[in-house]
Amino acid sequence: MRIAAAQFHPAKGSIDDNLARHLSLLKVAVQEGTDLVIFPELSLTGYEPALAAELAISADDPRIARLQKVADENRLTIICGAPLRNSSPRPLISSLVLQPGQKALIYSKVHLHHSEGEHFIAGHKHCIFPLGSVRAGVAICADTQHEHHAAQQKTAGADLYLVSSMMTAGGYEHDTGQLERWARRYEMPVAMANFHGESGGRRAVGGSSVWDRRGKLLARAPEDRDALAIAELSASGSRGWSRALPRV
Repeated sequence: MRIAAAQFHPAKGSIDDNLARHLSLLKVAVQEGTDLVIFPELSLTGYEPALAAELAISADDPRIARLQKVADENRLTIICGAPLRNSSPRPLISSLVLQPGQKALIYSKVHLHHSEGEHFIAGHKHCIFPLGSVRAGVAICADTQHEHHAAQQKTAGADLYLVSSMMTAGGYEHDTGQLERWARRYEMPVAMANFHGESGGRRAVGGSSVWDRRGKLLARAPEDRDALAIAELSASGSRGWSRALPRV
């Protein structure tokens, strides 16, 4: 199985511009033969809590359909992020799991960061889905600060932990250190996708990464480029590399 954690510099609140970056990265992912690509937290809008209510979309938004088409045509699983409408005035921070020929699965962030409650509501259900011969669990950023989130995913049958993030310089080393520990402790590879550049008044530092089930770092993207961190996971030995896109 070959998986990729994608990163890019988001355009503030512009779903169309951010969708174009998704499509560019997905084109490279297809060239690399990947089976799954995960994007950062709120990847379609950028991490813009103050704008979330006006930017919120539904799961059947036609722009999601464009990504679903890529998934269908390339037998590729895509995990993208967006603020999703619901019955509350505040949206959910959600990841949409787009699998070939299937209805989108939705995971909404359970553990909100301390400042996010003003703009979002929390989800309450885990999301674990089949991916080839394994099962994959989904997390969003602050979820991974709570060890029981990873533990519950493992108990529920996850073999792989897929994380969409918005990590800044101040927290990157701590947060990735925890992901390395969860990979090793629960014996499941971890892929983490992060932005680079400014979003929502914070500066993300790239470094999207993949660790194997022993916590060994397989691939890490650079800090300041649109890129993919790619890993080929195998019982007989895993390997990883990064692929940077041209600067735009």
